[in-house]
Amino acid sequence: MRARAAVSLTAAALLIGTTIGGCGSTAPTPVPATPTAAAPSATAPATPSATPIPTDTPVTDTVSLGNLPTGGAVTDDGRFLWTVSAGFGANDIRIVDTATRQVCQTIPVAGASGGIALDSAHKLAFVSGITMSRWRPSEVNLPGAKGNVVVVYRFTDTCGEAVFDRLIELPPPANAPILQQYPPIPQRSVEPGTTSSWPQQVAVSPDGSHLLVALNLADTAAVVDLGSAGTADTVHYVQLEAASYAFGAAILPDGKTGLVTGEATGMLSVIDLATATLERDIAIGAPLSHPQGVTVDTEGKRAYIAMSASDLVTVVDLATRTVERTISVGRAAGLGTQPVAVALDPDGTRLFVAESGANEVAVVGIPAPTATTATAEDWKVIGRVPTADTPQAVAMVPAHDGTPVELAWISGRGLDVGPNSTGPN
Repeated sequence: MRARAAVSLTAAALLIGTTIGGCGSTAPTPVPATPTAAAPSATAPATPSATPIPTDTPVTDTVSLGNLPTGGAVTDDGRFLWTVSAGFGANDIRIVDTATRQVCQTIPVAGASGGIALDSAHKLAFVSGITMSRWRPSEVNLPGAKGNVVVVYRFTDTCGEAVFDRLIELPPPANAPILQQYPPIPQRSVEPGTTSSWPQQVAVSPDGSHLLVALNLADTAAVVDLGSAGTADTVHYVQLEAASYAFGAAILPDGKTGLVTGEATGMLSVIDLATATLERDIAIGAPLSHPQGVTVDTEGKRAYIAMSASDLVTVVDLATRTVERTISVGRAAGLGTQPVAVALDPDGTRLFVAESGANEVAVVGIPAPTATTATAEDWKVIGRVPTADTPQAVAMVPAHDGTPVELAWISGRGLDVGPNSTGPN
C-alpha cells in the first residue's frame, strides 16, 4: 500500500554532548578505524575506498525518549530539544532540557510522522499530524486525530508550559493519487478509492510568515501563509510535477524560496513561497534514490540532501539550481549506510549525516559558505560518530549558558543494539 511502514518499539535514545571542533569530541577515545569515502566527483558519485578515517567515541549523555522517535528540532537559544515519537503505538512530543539532560514535558499526540519545525521568535512549534493508530482509540479526542494536519503548539521560556494552539488542516487536494490497495484501482479513475496528504517534514520561514509542508502521499507541497493577530492561516497547494512521495522540506534564509525532496523520483522541487508556485524540479539522484532530509547553509548558497538509497549526499548550487557534486558516505563493504538526515555546524564547515543503516553520524568537511577555496578536508568524510540503533535525526545545539556547541542525534530504536563501528557485515 502507499503508506509508511511503522515499527512498534518502546526504547529510544537521544545523545547530547559531542562538542564541535575538528571531527571528534572533547575527549575522544579512539576505536578501530573504518573505511571512508574517497573525494567526491563533481560529475559522478564517489566510490567508497578502504582509506582509514578517525572514528571517535564522544563524551555523551543519553536521554530515554518515546516510541520510535523520528524527528527533532532545537530552539534557537539551545535550551530545549523537541522530539517527536512516531511509532506504531502511542505517539508523543517529548521536550528535552539540554542543560539537565532530562525530558521536562511530554505531550501526547494522536498520530505523528516525525515532521517538526520551531519558530523560536514567535514561540510556536509545528508538528506534522497523521491519522491516529487504530489500536489507540482513546486518542480520538486529541487534536488532529483524523490526520492530514499540522498541529501548532505555543511555548514559553519555561519548559513544561507548551500548550495546544491550533490546527492547520491539510486535506488531500482533488488531484491527489489514490492510495495503493488490493485489488488495485486505476489511478485517477472514477472508481471508489482513498486519498491522503500524509504530512511529512515541515519548515518555517525565518520571519514566521510561511510554513512549507511536504505532503508525502499527495505528491504535493503545501505553502501556508501563517495568520497573525487573529487572522486565519491560508493554505496553498503546489503540485510537484516531476517529484513524487514528497518528504524533506527546507526554506532558504531569505524566506522567499522553499525546497522539497521527492523520494521516488530523485527530485528536488524549488518553490516560490510568495506565489506558491513550482519554480523548477532538479534531478538530484536516480529514481528510487530516496532523497530525504535537506538543509541549507546560512548564506543560502548550497543545499545538502541525504540520499538514503544510494549512500550519498547531493550538493545543490542554489544560485544556478544545479547539482554541484555528490559526496559518498558509503562503505567499501557495500551499499547500506542509509543517510536520512543532515545538519550543519554554526561555522558551516562540518556537515553531520545521520546514517540509519550504519548506526553512526558521518562527519563531512565542507568549505564555509563564504569561502573561495577548498581545503584538503573539504568534500570528504573525515570522521564517524557511533550512535545507538537507527539514528533518524541530527541537530546542532547552539552554545548557551557557558555550554559549548553540541551535536545531538535521535535514535529510533534505542541502545539495545550498539554502534556497528566496523561497518556493514
